[in-house]
Amino acid sequence: MSLRYLGVVPKGTSPASISKIGAENDPAVATYEMLRQAQGEPPVKELATPSAPTPTGSVRLPDMKGLSLREAVKTAFGLGLKPSLEGTGTLSRQDPPPGAVLSKGASVKLFFEPPT
Repeated sequence: MSLRYLGVVPKGTSPASISKIGAENDPAVATYEMLRQAQGEPPVKELATPSAPTPTGSVRLPDMKGLSLREAVKTAFGLGLKPSLEGTGTLSRQDPPPGAVLSKGASVKLFFEPPT
């Protein structure tokens, strides 16, 4: 039995790269979407908050609440941001908040909690 849930990787196994995980499709996305709908929450349709145009080399941070860890990382990397992760499950909050304008390469803290 391995202790992967504690971050302990078996000998001879290399740790997974966050950038590699973000590039793969996540089969759990459909599951999280069904859980969101079962709880009466609307489906996630659009990640970006429409607003004024952003300066060149900057991005507007979308509201990623409810996304799986993999989808949130994939979105952050797609925007040119560096995610910092805490917890597991679905995204419960992020810092800076949604709608903030960040320069590409900036870091964003993503906080996850297990679905209830």
